[in-house]
Amino acid sequence: MFTGFNKKSIMELGVQARNCAVLDSACSSTVAGEMWMKSYVGSLSDEDRAKVTKEESDKVFKFGGGEKLQSKSSYCIPVVLAGKDTFIRADVVDSEDRKSTR
Repeated sequence: MFTGFNKKSIMELGVQARNCAVLDSACSSTVAGEMWMKSYVGSLSDEDRAKVTKEESDKVFKFGGGEKLQSKSSYCIPVVLAGKDTFIRADVVDSEDRKSTR
């Protein structure tokens, strides 16, 4: 469980969560950074990568410090959730341009 703001802890979480999802009880919608999405899709088998779809999106996400980021696109990606093969739709934001990290 992660609470609060500590830049070092956030960076460690980013490493630990590579190709995994982090449940954020304050989020009303699924969002991922562009680098995470590229890494995740790149880790998929050819068969699963062929199932990935991408659509335009213009959602805006507000993060903890009040920072707002607009979605660049929305992906539908294959995942395994609680042992079941399913799909998750996630908007992608350019988190590398953020002035601060969460």
